Amino acid sequence: MKFNQPTDHGIFITAISWEYALWIRAYALGWFLINDAVKIWTYRLLRREGVA
Repeated sequence: MKFNQPTDHGIFITAISWEYALWIRAYALGWFLINDAVKIWTYRLLRREGVA
């Protein structure tokens, strides 16, 4: 890992590698899919119970 190396990406900003960026995107996408599945399940349950 490389931290705190000067870069030309901005003042006070240390660049991260593309690998880290892709892992972060994959993590966010995974949680998006999980949250969306829970939301859909909740709406179906509420509709079945006559609440929504």
